This record gives sequence, C-alpha cells and structure tokens, in this order.
Amino acid sequence: NDSAGLMWLLRSINVHRATDLTPRCRQLYKKAMLLQKKLQNTDLSRKLFKDRLAMAQKASDNLLSDKLSKKMTVSASLFTRIQLRETHKKTNGRRFTLDEKVLSLSLYKLSPQCYRLLSKLFTLPCRRTLRSLLAKVPINTGISTVTMKVLKNNVAKLPPAQKYCSLLFDEMSISAELHYNETLDMIEGFEDYGYERT
Repeated sequence: NDSAGLMWLLRSINVHRATDLTPRCRQLYKKAMLLQKKLQNTDLSRKLFKDRLAMAQKASDNLLSDKLSKKMTVSASLFTRIQLRETHKKTNGRRFTLDEKVLSLSLYKLSPQCYRLLSKLFTLPCRRTLRSLLAKVPINTGISTVTMKVLKNNVAKLPPAQKYCSLLFDEMSISAELHYNETLDMIEGFEDYGYERT
C-alpha cells in the first residue's frame, strides 16, 4: 500500500511510525503520500496507454496489410507483411514464419548475389537462417515423389490444351568421392539411383 511505499522515508530519519512525527513533519508526510499515490496512478495510466498504443499500432498494421493483400499476389502480400512487421525491430529480434522463410529461400536460390542486394534494401531473413532451413529438407537421389505429386496437382488445374509438356532431366559433373553422412548413417558417393545403389 501507499504507507508501505513510504516506509523508506521514515527509516531515513530513524522514525518507525508516522504518529511519532512532529505536526509539521506529519503534514509533509501526508503530502508525500499523496504524491506517491499520484505517481502510482501516473505509472498505471502510462502503462495502459502504452498497451493501447501497441494494440492500435498492431490493428493499424493488420488493416493496412489486409487492404494491400487484396490488391497483391500472395507472394507480394507476404513480402509486404515482413516489411511492416519486422523493419522496426533489431536484427536479433526479428522472427519469420515458415512461409516467409520459404519465399526468401526461393529468392536466394534464384540469385544469391541479388538476394544480398535485396537484404540491404529490405528486411529479409539472413542467409544463415535460409541455409539452416535448407539443411532440414531431406534431399535424396532419384525422382522426388513430393515433386511429382506437386506437379500432378498443378497440372490437374490446367486446361487440357496446356497439359502437354516435356519433362527434361539435366546432368552435372561431380568429382569422385566417398563421404560419411552422420545424419543418415550411410556412406555417400556410390552410384545411387534412389531405389538402388551399386
């Protein structure tokens, strides 16, 4: 309570109770109690105002983001949300959703050099975050069943005339090397088709 909050004042003059004060000191003590109460009320009002301001700011950002998203593509809307939400935060305090990381990763894989430039102009996940995300994606040799499923779903939405296509496989040159993969507990580097190894 207010009295407990002013006990330090009494102790500083070696007095244990307010009744032990002189009439003049007692008046000053009462004024100090009133000031203490006003200070507490001011602190409470400031906290409430700060909370209301934060809520209003968040509502304003969400409203603006919702309005913009109706006039943008999904990717553009996602990118805009990142800028509105994360730009004012410190670098170490920024947090990104999985969808935002995937969007950023797609930009990074298209052109790492371009992504470095975009990172200077806009708020984006750092490259270390993207590499960490990519490391969690299991990539094996052979034809990816997940990729084929995504292609199948996308093609199903196309009109018949657009369903004719060519599926091409490219190759790349790699050096001969054997490497132990601790995560998979296997030696990599043998001839591997995904369904069988030699």
